[in-house]
Amino acid sequence: MDRLEEKLLRASGVNQRVAKAIEDDADALIAREQQILDRKTAAFKPHHEALNTRMKELDTFEDKLKILENTDPLQNIGDTGEKKPVDAMLEQAVSAALGSDASHKPGS
Repeated sequence: MDRLEEKLLRASGVNQRVAKAIEDDADALIAREQQILDRKTAAFKPHHEALNTRMKELDTFEDKLKILENTDPLQNIGDTGEKKPVDAMLEQAVSAALGSDASHKPGS
């Protein structure tokens, strides 16, 4: 009879012990959440920085194009075969936006 009472006593605590074990695992997952978010942020950071750099370069390029749009339209009349100031400015803006690497120039 003692053995049966001992088993019943142990059995009555199963639900509480299982609930505690499940809660402990859930707490462990919750505790890891910030670590995972920190790693995700670190993994994407260089990619966001690279895109931010490209966006700044595009902004600069667009600003230079806006300056060109406000030039005197008569400045381009008559083609003498040499670069006009507007063409030189456009080429400079493109070079600045893309970098001076020759592989980016047309015909390379």
